[in-house]
Amino acid sequence: MPVIPVVDAFDFNLQVRLKSLRGQLGWNQSKLAKESGVTPAAINMIESGKRVPTVAVMQRISAAFGLTVSELIGEVKISESDCERFYRKFGVLDQISGKDQEILLYLANRLRRPRHVDH
Repeated sequence: MPVIPVVDAFDFNLQVRLKSLRGQLGWNQSKLAKESGVTPAAINMIESGKRVPTVAVMQRISAAFGLTVSELIGEVKISESDCERFYRKFGVLDQISGKDQEILLYLANRLRRPRHVDH
């Protein structure tokens, strides 16, 4: 009979969430490490369940994804809009100023609204 390691629900959820979020952004562990300021070895150990991150590390990883810690661990639904996910996925938001990000998101949201045309 195989031995199945016991994984705490929190740890498993975090492992799955990190891999999923990285995948959505097209990031590898090295990219997440660079963006979060957490070492690649630590990211690997967290994702493999060999290490439980401290609150400070959770905050750094969350910030790299643009999430709160609660959103990262799945306690609350990620509040990011489809527009924000699109821009983040393609790396656009990371390369422009905060004000320009707001303008782009505003324009994207305006384009999504149905238009009423007077005839």
